[in-house]
Amino acid sequence: MTAKPDRTFAAESLYGSNEWVSLRLGMAKDTWFRKRDCLYERGFPKPDKDTGLYLKADVDAWIARQSRFGDGHGMVSGPRGVRIDAI
Repeated sequence: MTAKPDRTFAAESLYGSNEWVSLRLGMAKDTWFRKRDCLYERGFPKPDKDTGLYLKADVDAWIARQSRFGDGHGMVSGPRGVRIDAI
């Protein structure tokens, strides 16, 4: 029996599965399961109560806030606030 494809990987899906989250964070799924409680303590978004899935926009916003060089919104600024990502 073949496993069904994970539909949350589709661009149209606004929610992601545990598999999607682990890939987005660049870690193996078992590593994600081991580390997620620690990440929740650091403010990582928890899954939706009804669907059990993660809102992709919230996951991406959390990742952007982790940058030491960005402005907290995924924008990297250079000298005098020049947006390097816009060049």
